[in-house]
Amino acid sequence: MDKTLYWLWLSLGLGTANPVAGQLVKRQLDPSELFEMDVRGLLQLELFNPQQCRVLKSTPLDRAEKILDHCRQKGYHLITPQDADYPKQLLSLPDLPLVLYAQGQRSLLKELDNLPVITVVGTRDSSDYGRYVAESMSYDLANAGFIVVSGLAVGIDAFAHYGAIRAGKKTVAVLSCGPDVPYPSQTQKLREHILSGNGLILSELEPSVKPSKGYFRTRNRLLAGISEGVLVVEAPEHSGALITANCALEQGKDVFAVPSDIYDLRARGTLQLLRDGAILAANIMDIISPYLSRYQNYLHVGKQQMSYPVVQKRKRLPPRRPAVWEKKPPQKQEEPPLAIHPSVDNGENLMDWFDNHSAYTRFQPGMVLGKDWKEEKEQILQQVFQDLRDNSSKPCTEIKQRQQQAAQSGLSDIEQRKSVPKEQASPAQPPLQPQASFDPVPKEEHQRVLSVLTEQPQSLEQIAQACHMSVGQVTSILFELGVPDTVKMYPGQFFSL
Repeated sequence: MDKTLYWLWLSLGLGTANPVAGQLVKRQLDPSELFEMDVRGLLQLELFNPQQCRVLKSTPLDRAEKILDHCRQKGYHLITPQDADYPKQLLSLPDLPLVLYAQGQRSLLKELDNLPVITVVGTRDSSDYGRYVAESMSYDLANAGFIVVSGLAVGIDAFAHYGAIRAGKKTVAVLSCGPDVPYPSQTQKLREHILSGNGLILSELEPSVKPSKGYFRTRNRLLAGISEGVLVVEAPEHSGALITANCALEQGKDVFAVPSDIYDLRARGTLQLLRDGAILAANIMDIISPYLSRYQNYLHVGKQQMSYPVVQKRKRLPPRRPAVWEKKPPQKQEEPPLAIHPSVDNGENLMDWFDNHSAYTRFQPGMVLGKDWKEEKEQILQQVFQDLRDNSSKPCTEIKQRQQQAAQSGLSDIEQRKSVPKEQASPAQPPLQPQASFDPVPKEEHQRVLSVLTEQPQSLEQIAQACHMSVGQVTSILFELGVPDTVKMYPGQFFSL
């Protein structure tokens, strides 16, 4: 009986990626003899655990016969480690596949042992840049003499196969499902192109097995194991392409990575590979160079020019963001001057005069006013509020006239007083009293505020609450009554009679 049947039975009993498979091949055990052994005999080999022995003995041979008949009807080739065209690269794997289901040009398996093989992988959610690089590099590598291998997935894998097909060369696809399953559906036409172009499709899963998460990982070890090196074109941080790259590193294979946009999340994985020591693949010569001495009779190295059309119109990069040291500090906006009284609107801007007066042009924040300055400030405040009571622009005009006279003399009022000797200096003028034109009869609101005020200082909020008024109204009335003549003002907005 054909031993292929027993290899198929053994693969069904042990499953995929079983580390026992490598020991079986290394010790050259005959699967037909294993089929005839009982559980005790299998345990004596010291290869299988009791659970594996029970599973092997419970796996019927009829199941293997049905699969073998199905493969013959479909035209699938079953390759086992005893066959001469079994890839030698896979024999070094500890968990090698006991059966490979091949569809297409079987003779290509022998070429895998003689020609340089490169695996091209990447993300399914690829960018225009990633697809462009995968297709063009695969095209040039195939023309140079490489056999391009990939996983027949959408994205980078598909464009790697397309590049080899466009070059008129052969390519190999390794599936994560059985050969009967049309997965992925978007690459079915690509599968037909591979088979019609003397390409090859491989799988270690029985024909009807559908893809699952675990099968992708087992497929990735074959992608790395069948080739000389792995080229990662574009991959995010968590990607199956990185698993393939890690498998290649464990197997002692070369790992190449294509640089990409550092701000593109789809290229974080390739940038991580470059940071960890992967070979930079900026052009195909970076990939060809490590294999020139080994495959000098097969690689066609001359002027490796880019035979694909050069993109003339590329997307413009966004404007460069300024660095931290290039950013100008935000300019402080000048605060608008505070209004002295909301009822003043006579065409005269009192704050312009108030800010330009000699007592304030020299005053800076943080300075302490002297006695002369404080006296003049009180006089100015009294005069301003007196002008507001009269509701006349005449005092403002007189103030401006005094200001102009002081400006013409070149000295402010305080400077003139400082320039006079102390024995000649005139005594300080008393504070200005309210003019007789002020209405002596207080209004109703004024009377209410006066009735609340006492000789004991009260806060502005207490006075407003007692008068049933707002703080703004009470403040206006207090200054109309006279501060600091009739009403005394204390720090912290406290007032008394």
